[in-house]
Amino acid sequence: MKNIFGKFLALAAGVFALSSCNLDRFPEATRPYDGKDPYFQKASDVSASEVTVYTTFRGVLDTYLTDIMLQGFNAAVGYGNDLGQVHRTDATFNASNDAVEGVWGSHYRAMVQYNVIIAAADHPNTLESDFAEHAQFVKAEALVARAYSYIQLARHFGLRYNKETADKDLCVPYVVVYDQSARPSRATNAQIYGLIEEDLSTARQIFSLESSKKYLTENQACAEYFTLDVITALEARYLLDTQRYKEAAAKAGELVKCGRYSLSTSLEDLIKVQSEGKGTEAIMQLYADKTEGLVGYGRFTDYGQNEKSPTKYAYVPKYLPSQVLIDAYTEPSDLRRQAWLEQPSDPIYLSASFHTGINLFVKYKGDASLVSSGLQEGVVAAKPFMISEMYLIAAEASLAAGNQVDADFYLNALQSDRKASTTTATSETLYNEWFRETVGEGLFFFYLKRNNKGFSGREGQEKAKTENLLYTSPAGSEVDYYEGRELPADHRAFNFPIPTYEIQCNRNLVQNPGYGDNN
Repeated sequence: MKNIFGKFLALAAGVFALSSCNLDRFPEATRPYDGKDPYFQKASDVSASEVTVYTTFRGVLDTYLTDIMLQGFNAAVGYGNDLGQVHRTDATFNASNDAVEGVWGSHYRAMVQYNVIIAAADHPNTLESDFAEHAQFVKAEALVARAYSYIQLARHFGLRYNKETADKDLCVPYVVVYDQSARPSRATNAQIYGLIEEDLSTARQIFSLESSKKYLTENQACAEYFTLDVITALEARYLLDTQRYKEAAAKAGELVKCGRYSLSTSLEDLIKVQSEGKGTEAIMQLYADKTEGLVGYGRFTDYGQNEKSPTKYAYVPKYLPSQVLIDAYTEPSDLRRQAWLEQPSDPIYLSASFHTGINLFVKYKGDASLVSSGLQEGVVAAKPFMISEMYLIAAEASLAAGNQVDADFYLNALQSDRKASTTTATSETLYNEWFRETVGEGLFFFYLKRNNKGFSGREGQEKAKTENLLYTSPAGSEVDYYEGRELPADHRAFNFPIPTYEIQCNRNLVQNPGYGDNN
């Protein structure tokens, strides 16, 4: 019997995203998947598949791509066009873009693993009761992971959700059974969000069984595995997306008020959330060590030794925080301003010279214990669900449901703990708070999309401009795609293009508006 972990990984290696143009080149070391083949034949098969779920899930958690697109960051000189197409969102942000393919491909490759595990759990080749129970529990974990991937895909590629037209508006392909020869068309928003709801409902039922208690991780801050609270957080997300505002506010509010999670109320504690992986803000924090499970934010700092530096160390960031982001924190007392923006004592090395007095984005400066150098190299443990998001969901959903009292309560509680002035919850103040609080988490983009909003300009730091540290459009350009970039609410970028490779392999796929048939 082959090791199941190796079998699942081999299966993924034979599949590129949703489909493959080279069906005749399936790796010789593997064999085509047969759903009738009982993959779970012994306890180690189930345990290995559980490892596969979390390894795969952890691999799709680089979430800050869309932050590079928005008003919080400026490309620094020498950034090497790293995510430049995304940052500019010009004509080069198209269906052939590697970053776009990366989002689509990573989640659909993950889906291969999840779908095989989900199917295998219902046909274990054994009579041992605890074996079957464990298989069902792992199935629930795979369902949670699949729901996460579908939410991410829907938020990036699906049309803006409108409950009046959700049964017609295109989302992404509905794929719940692994079949490499399939060429599915795009499902509707209603179908995909219906699947998300069904997956999470089934997972919750399995997690709630008496037989699951021996496998289930207790609800707690920084949980390394899926918990019932993680399911609640995902439910809050899809309920908000689907405009079921009272339910979304209730789910998010449940997590805010449960007492297991709290916002940091001191500068020291807020810094430790990322620099040491400590605190009570993370609803989930995946395992990480020096060899695995790392999430990198080096584009914002790129810190290391530099013998020419006066301090022997220097930063070489590809992106600097914009003046728009800096000014968003209107008070010096705001803990986020103090913890996430810094003029470091070590210099910044850009344009072949050293610079000081420039702000860096250091929210993810890094956990030094996770790298062999012992330096803060922008590496942290992945935290896919934070309690701060739940405050914002509860506030936004309450306001949309017409409950001003609760909207103010949740927004003000967040602001007070961050040592910022409290404000009445409005469309404008929620816009500002999503921007300030979730920068680097990829969530502000989705706020803009679901609320039909854009942004106007991303002015750079004055000193960075006077010292020519920001990348600029060539002289004579009709449009400034850097500091002057504007992204109106109806811009095509709010619906990512379906990758060219996928459309070439699957002619049943329809491209999103604004990208042509294939580009």
